[in-house]
Amino acid sequence: MRKALIQEICEKEYTLFQKVRNEGTRAACQDRRDTFFIMRSAQFQVWSTESLASWRQDLEDAVAKGRNPLADKYGYMMASTYPEGYEGIRRFLPEVGKEKQRLAEQYLRQYLKWAEESQLAHPHFRGQGRPLYTVQDTEEKTSLETYLRGELYTYSEATLKKLLQDCEKAREAGCNLVMEIDDATARAYGYPSAGDYV
Repeated sequence: MRKALIQEICEKEYTLFQKVRNEGTRAACQDRRDTFFIMRSAQFQVWSTESLASWRQDLEDAVAKGRNPLADKYGYMMASTYPEGYEGIRRFLPEVGKEKQRLAEQYLRQYLKWAEESQLAHPHFRGQGRPLYTVQDTEEKTSLETYLRGELYTYSEATLKKLLQDCEKAREAGCNLVMEIDDATARAYGYPSAGDYV
Protein backbone atom coordinates (compact mmCIF):
# COMPACT_ATOMS: atom_id res chain seq x y z
CA MET A 1 0.00 0.00 0.00
CA ARG A 2 2.75 2.47 0.95
CA LYS A 3 4.78 1.62 -2.14
CA ALA A 4 1.76 2.21 -4.36
CA LEU A 5 0.96 5.47 -2.56
CA ILE A 6 4.53 6.74 -2.99
CA GLN A 7 4.47 5.79 -6.66
CA GLU A 8 1.15 7.60 -7.14
CA ILE A 9 2.45 10.76 -5.49
CA CYS A 10 5.65 10.70 -7.55
CA GLU A 11 3.61 10.31 -10.73
CA LYS A 12 1.40 13.26 -9.78
CA GLU A 13 4.43 15.39 -8.93
CA TYR A 14 6.28 14.48 -12.10
CA THR A 15 3.29 15.42 -14.22
CA LEU A 16 3.21 18.82 -12.51
CA PHE A 17 7.00 19.14 -12.78
CA GLN A 18 6.72 18.85 -16.55
CA LYS A 19 4.61 22.02 -16.56
CA VAL A 20 7.12 24.14 -14.64
CA ARG A 21 8.85 26.75 -16.79
CA ASN A 22 12.17 28.31 -15.88
CA GLU A 23 11.88 31.84 -17.28
CA GLY A 24 10.04 30.42 -20.28
CA THR A 25 12.45 27.54 -20.90
CA ARG A 26 12.62 23.90 -19.90
CA ALA A 27 15.24 22.86 -17.34
CA ALA A 28 17.47 19.86 -18.07
CA CYS A 29 16.41 18.15 -14.84
CA GLN A 30 12.85 17.92 -16.15
CA ASP A 31 14.01 15.24 -18.59
CA ARG A 32 15.59 13.09 -15.87
CA ARG A 33 12.57 11.05 -14.81
CA ASP A 34 14.60 8.31 -13.11
CA THR A 35 16.50 10.83 -10.99
CA PHE A 36 13.27 12.60 -10.05
CA PHE A 37 11.67 9.36 -8.89
CA ILE A 38 14.75 8.25 -6.96
CA MET A 39 15.02 11.53 -5.07
CA ARG A 40 11.32 11.89 -4.32
CA SER A 41 10.82 8.23 -3.40
CA ALA A 42 13.75 8.35 -0.98
CA GLN A 43 12.19 11.33 0.78
CA PHE A 44 8.76 9.77 0.96
CA GLN A 45 10.06 6.49 2.38
CA VAL A 46 10.58 8.15 5.77
CA TRP A 47 7.10 9.71 5.86
CA SER A 48 4.23 8.07 7.69
CA THR A 49 1.32 6.77 5.65
CA GLU A 50 -0.79 9.56 7.15
CA SER A 51 1.65 12.23 5.93
CA LEU A 52 1.77 10.67 2.48
CA ALA A 53 -2.01 10.57 2.21
CA SER A 54 -2.26 14.17 3.37
CA TRP A 55 0.25 15.37 0.76
CA ARG A 56 -1.56 13.43 -1.96
CA GLN A 57 -4.73 15.26 -0.94
CA ASP A 58 -2.87 18.59 -1.05
CA LEU A 59 -1.77 17.85 -4.59
CA GLU A 60 -5.30 16.95 -5.65
CA ASP A 61 -6.74 20.06 -3.99
CA ALA A 62 -4.15 22.30 -5.65
CA VAL A 63 -4.82 20.89 -9.11
CA ALA A 64 -8.56 21.31 -8.57
CA LYS A 65 -7.91 25.00 -7.88
CA GLY A 66 -5.77 25.35 -11.00
CA ARG A 67 -2.50 25.59 -9.10
CA ASN A 68 0.81 23.81 -9.63
CA PRO A 69 2.53 23.31 -6.23
CA LEU A 70 5.83 22.44 -7.88
CA ALA A 71 5.84 25.73 -9.78
CA ASP A 72 4.83 27.55 -6.60
CA LYS A 73 7.74 25.93 -4.75
CA TYR A 74 10.26 27.43 -7.15
CA GLY A 75 8.48 30.75 -6.89
CA TYR A 76 8.83 30.83 -3.11
CA MET A 77 12.50 29.89 -3.42
CA MET A 78 13.14 32.98 -5.51
CA ALA A 79 12.60 35.17 -2.44
CA SER A 80 16.16 34.19 -1.52
CA THR A 81 17.78 33.16 -4.80
CA TYR A 82 16.43 35.92 -7.06
CA PRO A 83 14.72 38.65 -4.98
CA GLU A 84 14.18 40.99 -7.92
CA GLY A 85 12.38 38.30 -9.88
CA TYR A 86 10.41 37.27 -6.82
CA GLU A 87 8.95 40.76 -6.46
CA GLY A 88 7.51 40.38 -9.94
CA ILE A 89 5.73 37.10 -9.20
CA ARG A 90 4.90 37.14 -5.49
CA ARG A 91 1.37 38.43 -6.10
CA PHE A 92 0.65 35.27 -8.11
CA LEU A 93 1.71 32.91 -5.28
CA PRO A 94 -0.65 31.72 -2.53
CA GLU A 95 -0.11 33.74 0.62
CA VAL A 96 1.74 31.86 3.35
CA GLY A 97 0.08 32.55 6.68
CA LYS A 98 1.91 32.97 9.98
CA GLU A 99 0.84 29.55 11.28
CA LYS A 100 2.13 27.78 8.19
CA GLN A 101 5.40 29.73 8.45
CA ARG A 102 5.71 28.70 12.10
CA LEU A 103 5.13 25.02 11.32
CA ALA A 104 7.51 25.12 8.37
CA GLU A 105 10.29 26.72 10.39
CA GLN A 106 9.81 24.20 13.19
CA TYR A 107 10.20 21.36 10.70
CA LEU A 108 13.17 23.06 9.05
CA ARG A 109 15.05 23.39 12.34
CA GLN A 110 14.91 19.66 12.96
CA TYR A 111 15.59 18.72 9.35
CA LEU A 112 18.67 20.94 9.15
CA LYS A 113 19.97 19.56 12.42
CA TRP A 114 19.72 16.06 10.95
CA ALA A 115 21.31 17.27 7.71
CA GLU A 116 24.25 18.71 9.66
CA GLU A 117 24.76 15.34 11.35
CA SER A 118 24.52 13.55 8.03
CA GLN A 119 27.02 15.90 6.44
CA LEU A 120 29.54 15.12 9.17
CA ALA A 121 28.92 11.38 8.87
CA HIS A 122 28.82 11.23 5.05
CA PRO A 123 30.87 14.15 3.71
CA HIS A 124 31.51 12.55 0.31
CA PHE A 125 27.85 11.80 -0.30
CA ARG A 126 26.57 15.09 1.06
CA GLY A 127 29.25 16.98 -0.83
CA GLN A 128 27.48 16.07 -4.08
CA GLY A 129 24.31 17.88 -3.03
CA ARG A 130 23.13 21.33 -2.12
CA PRO A 131 24.78 23.63 0.41
CA LEU A 132 22.82 23.56 3.65
CA TYR A 133 21.94 27.16 4.44
CA THR A 134 20.02 30.02 2.88
CA VAL A 135 22.97 32.36 3.41
CA GLN A 136 24.83 30.24 0.84
CA ASP A 137 22.22 30.81 -1.90
CA THR A 138 23.22 32.17 -5.28
CA GLU A 139 21.28 32.52 -8.53
CA GLU A 140 23.07 29.38 -9.71
CA LYS A 141 22.80 27.24 -6.57
CA THR A 142 19.96 26.91 -4.07
CA SER A 143 20.56 25.69 -0.54
CA LEU A 144 18.73 22.80 1.09
CA GLU A 145 17.18 25.24 3.56
CA THR A 146 15.73 27.49 0.85
CA TYR A 147 14.62 24.58 -1.32
CA LEU A 148 12.87 22.83 1.54
CA ARG A 149 11.26 26.02 2.83
CA GLY A 150 9.79 26.63 -0.62
CA GLU A 151 8.43 23.11 -0.69
CA LEU A 152 7.02 23.26 2.84
CA TYR A 153 5.09 26.40 1.92
CA THR A 154 3.19 24.35 -0.67
CA TYR A 155 2.03 21.84 1.97
CA SER A 156 -1.19 22.33 3.89
CA GLU A 157 -1.01 23.00 7.62
CA ALA A 158 -2.53 19.54 8.13
CA THR A 159 0.35 17.92 6.24
CA LEU A 160 2.95 19.98 8.09
CA LYS A 161 1.49 18.91 11.43
CA LYS A 162 1.64 15.27 10.40
CA LEU A 163 5.25 15.66 9.29
CA LEU A 164 6.12 17.23 12.62
CA GLN A 165 4.57 14.20 14.32
CA ASP A 166 6.81 12.02 12.14
CA CYS A 167 9.79 14.08 13.30
CA GLU A 168 8.85 13.71 16.95
CA LYS A 169 8.51 9.94 16.65
CA ALA A 170 11.88 9.76 14.91
CA ARG A 171 13.55 11.86 17.61
CA GLU A 172 12.06 9.71 20.35
CA ALA A 173 13.39 6.62 18.57
CA GLY A 174 16.84 8.17 18.12
CA CYS A 175 16.52 8.18 14.33
CA ASN A 176 17.95 10.65 11.86
CA LEU A 177 15.50 10.85 8.95
CA VAL A 178 17.93 12.68 6.68
CA MET A 179 20.45 9.86 7.07
CA GLU A 180 17.68 7.41 6.21
CA ILE A 181 16.82 9.43 3.10
CA ASP A 182 20.50 9.57 2.13
CA ASP A 183 20.87 5.82 2.57
CA ALA A 184 17.76 5.14 0.46
CA THR A 185 19.11 7.44 -2.24
CA ALA A 186 22.53 5.76 -2.18
CA ARG A 187 20.95 2.30 -2.43
CA ALA A 188 18.97 3.42 -5.48
CA TYR A 189 22.30 4.24 -7.13
CA GLY A 190 23.85 0.89 -6.23
CA TYR A 191 25.67 1.70 -2.99
CA PRO A 192 24.96 -0.18 0.25
CA SER A 193 24.59 3.13 2.12
CA ALA A 194 25.49 6.81 1.95
CA GLY A 195 28.60 5.99 3.98
CA ASP A 196 29.83 3.72 1.20
CA TYR A 197 29.74 6.50 -1.40
CA VAL A 198 33.29 7.67 -2.17
